[in-house]
Amino acid sequence: MNNDKDYKIEKLKNENEYLRKELEKYKNIKKNSSVESYLNENLEVLIKPIESLNLSVRTFNCLKNENVKNIGDLIQLSEQYLLKSQNFGVKSLTELRELLDFYKLNFNTYIENWPPENLEEKIKILKEKEIDELQVDTESLLGEIKDLLNDKEYSILHDRFWKNKTLQEIGTALDVTRERVRQFEFQALRKIKVVKKNYLLSFIKKNEEKIFNKYSEDQNTIRQSAVQKVNSREKLPRMLELRTDEDILTKIIIKILYENIYEYLNKNYFVTDYGWKK
Repeated sequence: MNNDKDYKIEKLKNENEYLRKELEKYKNIKKNSSVESYLNENLEVLIKPIESLNLSVRTFNCLKNENVKNIGDLIQLSEQYLLKSQNFGVKSLTELRELLDFYKLNFNTYIENWPPENLEEKIKILKEKEIDELQVDTESLLGEIKDLLNDKEYSILHDRFWKNKTLQEIGTALDVTRERVRQFEFQALRKIKVVKKNYLLSFIKKNEEKIFNKYSEDQNTIRQSAVQKVNSREKLPRMLELRTDEDILTKIIIKILYENIYEYLNKNYFVTDYGWKK
């Protein structure tokens, strides 16, 4: 009799344990489903790199120092945490609040299993989509750059690229060394790259045919000798006066993204024994 009773008790315990495990599974499925649903609905926003958010330089640098790479990283932080970060103040916090309000997101939002799998591939697809959709032209991009740089930085770039002055000539006018002018130029170009990189890529992509045809004799290939010829001709005083803002902006962007026209061509076209081809 006692054995039968013990058996029934043991059976009830096993059944209870089974039901408890099944209930836990159900809870986890529901929880995971909720997380999955949230990610699916907001993924395109959450994976946006901070480089694409048009943030101020101070805010951008603060987030980089905190290893914040995208909006998904950002919303998991608290306002109090950010305010304790070096150089992060109320203006930066207000800027980020407005950004999150725009996307209907909040600080202190915990996302389980973040970042998602294949994040780099998802970001690459999103980045290509954003670059394609950006409305960028010469006038608007020049305005963005002018607003981004301080007066000295913009003046030096203008002297270097529009007036074709040497570092020494600019240094003499400013009463500083040529090395100091080089540092100002580097700082300005780096600032443009950090904050406006997607705009630069969009501009170059929209003008890639013009760039190619500038050096090509048949619209399909480019010879190294043709690049050298065009570069030499552009340095002539009479040719400097004929350059447009678009020509100069293209040159600046190629320098920022690729360092020179040769690296741009190497990166975007097939390299041949004589030069490049599409």
